[in-house]
Amino acid sequence: MPTPSNSRKTKSPKDVINNVKSKISGQISVTQDISEEGVYVDMQMELDIRREHLIMLRSNNEGRRDYAKKTFWLTVSWIFVILATTILSGLKVFILSDAVLIALITTTTLNVFGFFLLVMKYLFSTREGGNPLISKRKIS
Repeated sequence: MPTPSNSRKTKSPKDVINNVKSKISGQISVTQDISEEGVYVDMQMELDIRREHLIMLRSNNEGRRDYAKKTFWLTVSWIFVILATTILSGLKVFILSDAVLIALITTTTLNVFGFFLLVMKYLFSTREGGNPLISKRKIS
């Protein structure tokens, strides 16, 4: 009958070395897994930031579209008021002196187009640099 000490196999030095190597490579694998997980989390955060930036840009575009339409119609109506004033003054419905009419048309026209230009430059500005939170590397 085999005794417990006899049933045990004695390990050769080669087996012991292989066993230690497998344990060490297991630890390296865990370290690599943790490192890869950190990279994955970083990439996921960057992807979330990009998504939020895209949502913000879409919202800005909707607002710009809305304000551009309102500014356009304000400018058109303002020009029609000036046109109507000029026509009514020409038909002698009400009388404005030439100096007043010239001043009215000139200043109002400059104000209308200046206002339109100012609003459009603000709404559709082309800022350099983009979002500083988004890195320039590509996500694959």
